[in-house]
Amino acid sequence: MFFIRVNGRRKDPVNTIISLIMLVIVFMLIFFVARGVFRLLTWLAPFLFIATLILDYRVVLNYGKYLYRTLNRNAFWGIVMTFLTIVGFPLVIAFLFGKALLFKRVEKAEKDLEQEPHGDYIPYEEVEEDKEDEFLDLPEFQNEKDKDRYRRFFDE
Repeated sequence: MFFIRVNGRRKDPVNTIISLIMLVIVFMLIFFVARGVFRLLTWLAPFLFIATLILDYRVVLNYGKYLYRTLNRNAFWGIVMTFLTIVGFPLVIAFLFGKALLFKRVEKAEKDLEQEPHGDYIPYEEVEEDKEDEFLDLPEFQNEKDKDRYRRFFDE
């Protein structure tokens, strides 16, 4: 097994066995969580697909065009990608739904930003200023250099 000598002593094999068991348990947990998420997405896929079509049907059309272009350019990779799309359809539909949501939010943000400069008029009230208050009475500038910068903080 994995016995390592540290400072002239043999390492205990129990630690190695425990770490391997923990590694297997962690990978099993990751597998079960991924399987649960995949099953959940499998049940939600039809609803997500309909929601994607409602939000932005062009996302689905563009993905289909992408698969078709890949199939025309390189037949092997086109077939592989089409097969993976069929096998992993819950993940693909979830990805397309997220993409449609993102595009919808970007369109809304662009519309809001476009409306801001050209937007509605805002009611306002003009404030008249007195001509007398235009100039400020400031004290004269004193051009003195303090030799001791530390004392300057306590003088004020």
